[in-house]
Amino acid sequence: MPLQVDAVFGYIYGRPTYSPTLSDLESDSPYNTYRVVGLPPGPINNPGLDAIQAVLEPIASNNYYYLTDNEGVMHYAKTFEEHKANRARYGI
Repeated sequence: MPLQVDAVFGYIYGRPTYSPTLSDLESDSPYNTYRVVGLPPGPINNPGLDAIQAVLEPIASNNYYYLTDNEGVMHYAKTFEEHKANRARYGI
């Protein structure tokens, strides 16, 4: 399945964005994880110590989807249907 990571659009367009537009999603960039299946050809971030620690000691989870609501709270979902329900519930 495609990664569909919104953070890549800041690298594609050189501007901070975590809410890409529909036209952003059409980019032919190899970093567009909505159109290109698999990992981007290079890094899209410089991880902090917490991220590195999380890779070294991962927490088991069945959550494949997440979103951040307008107050910065993370919401996780196991299925795409649950994710769509979260999007509707939190107005994202």
